[in-house]
Amino acid sequence: MGHLIGSLVALAIPSAAALGILVLEANLAPLAALGGFTIIVLGLWVVLRPALLALTAARRHAELLALGAGGSTPAEPPDAAVRLPIAQEIARATTALAAAERARRQEIDALTATRAALLDVLPDAILGVGGDGRVRLANAAARQMLGPNSVGRDVGAVLRAPSVLEALQASLRDRTPRETEWHQVGAVERSYVVRALPIPATPDGITLVAAMSEVTDRRRAERLRADFIANASHELRTPLATLLGFIETLRGPARDDPEAHSQFLEIMHEQAQRMGRLVEDLLSLSRIEQSEHVPPTEAVTVADLLGQVQRGLILQAERRSMTLVVDVADDTPAVVGAEREVAQLCQNLIENAIKYGRPGTRVLIQAKPAKDLPPGFPKDVRRAVVISVTDRGDGIAREHLPRLTERFYRVDVGRSREAGGTGLGLAIVKHIVTRHRGVLSIESEVGVGSRFSVHLPAVANPSA
Repeated sequence: MGHLIGSLVALAIPSAAALGILVLEANLAPLAALGGFTIIVLGLWVVLRPALLALTAARRHAELLALGAGGSTPAEPPDAAVRLPIAQEIARATTALAAAERARRQEIDALTATRAALLDVLPDAILGVGGDGRVRLANAAARQMLGPNSVGRDVGAVLRAPSVLEALQASLRDRTPRETEWHQVGAVERSYVVRALPIPATPDGITLVAAMSEVTDRRRAERLRADFIANASHELRTPLATLLGFIETLRGPARDDPEAHSQFLEIMHEQAQRMGRLVEDLLSLSRIEQSEHVPPTEAVTVADLLGQVQRGLILQAERRSMTLVVDVADDTPAVVGAEREVAQLCQNLIENAIKYGRPGTRVLIQAKPAKDLPPGFPKDVRRAVVISVTDRGDGIAREHLPRLTERFYRVDVGRSREAGGTGLGLAIVKHIVTRHRGVLSIESEVGVGSRFSVHLPAVANPSA
């Protein structure tokens, strides 16, 4: 109504001015002028009222559409009495524009939700950074790594990594992709490759995307591989140098010395055997690693297998005046495994006990059903067999226990080489146990001895 009154006043003012001029210039009677003014205004009102009402209704309809752009909107003008074509055209146009705007917003919302869902399933941490250096977007991996309140904060406060910040700033400044590596120091050290990619500004202000891929396991594997190659080369180089040295001696100064021939050939034979054991262990380790992801399915009788291993190692034990005692419980079930690998596992553990046990002591080899399943045992396995090898030796200090299964790790390097060890025996045991879905545990007391225990899945009980 206010708009209509305003329109009426706007019409009345110029009409009154025109009549005033007529009164003054044409000596028109005031009463007649007032009557004429009234007739003019009423006539204009009658003529223009529908148009004014239509325009007012259309304007109100447009306002309603603007206010309700995100939700439901009326399809017709609110004043159903308006019938002017122009009002209907305006109403239809504004309705169509509002519907198009609503559809566009819904499409943008759907795309935004899809983008967020796609980013959240990625394992890499993704950050979207604005030109002001603030984080505008963080996927689930980034929120887990950097905290749930990363969005809205300065990227420098979120990352606190100078090398990464330098790469991001350079990428923002030069508009070129950058890559760097970040080593996060903490309770657990982690490594990330960070890639920065500048992009055209998005509606939410993102001008740079940073992706952080964790490479901790890859870097650890690379270090282990490098250490392995260095250690393997050293282990092969030492006996090879010995062999070459004695060959040169036999070809030169000791050519005609029978006693030296006999002594040197014995040493050369020992060194050749050492190289052979190392090569055999390397091949075994490689073979086991290649099949580690495929669990074996054979049934292996533990008592028979331990008897065979014992017979093969009796002479080695007798050289150190040691005895091998095998104790297998009558109710010990068969284990699920590969017979050759389970035999190698037991042989490596018993050989270790012979090498590091005190001369004149006994090595106790036991097998029995496990009363309790250890932590880390497969949840789908209901029962297990525990095989343990106990020696009476010097024992192992606690700080060495976690590293015993590393390749080429030795507590006493000199003693290990003197005993003929390759440094791979327990590494092979660990990989065999892993392939068999078992658990290896080590207990040791300095001055008393050590016990190595392996829990292996037992064949399912037919009566169960």
